[in-house]
Amino acid sequence: MKRKYDSINIMKLYSLGSNVGWNEFLTKCTIEKDINSLKRVRYGIQMGMSEATNAKMNSEHLNVFYIRLNRSLEITARRILQKQYKNQKQTMENEFQRFIKESAY
Repeated sequence: MKRKYDSINIMKLYSLGSNVGWNEFLTKCTIEKDINSLKRVRYGIQMGMSEATNAKMNSEHLNVFYIRLNRSLEITARRILQKQYKNQKQTMENEFQRFIKESAY
């Protein structure tokens, strides 16, 4: 299976990442309306979590961390799409579903 994007080491992100850096990334994506960066990171985090799970390195704390990261990416994508498609709820929802599908590992 060919990978769309590179894996993100979720263990390293969990131990070395910061809330400030993560929030800056999300804010930058929102301001620049950069859905593609969100797709790349979401795919990479999902791949990294899959690798951690296969290596039996996941823990409850890591699982919660992964869920929070994934959810924040989805919320940011939805905000960007809401700004792009202000009065077009169905179009916005279709684009969000496309984001979910294209960024899935």
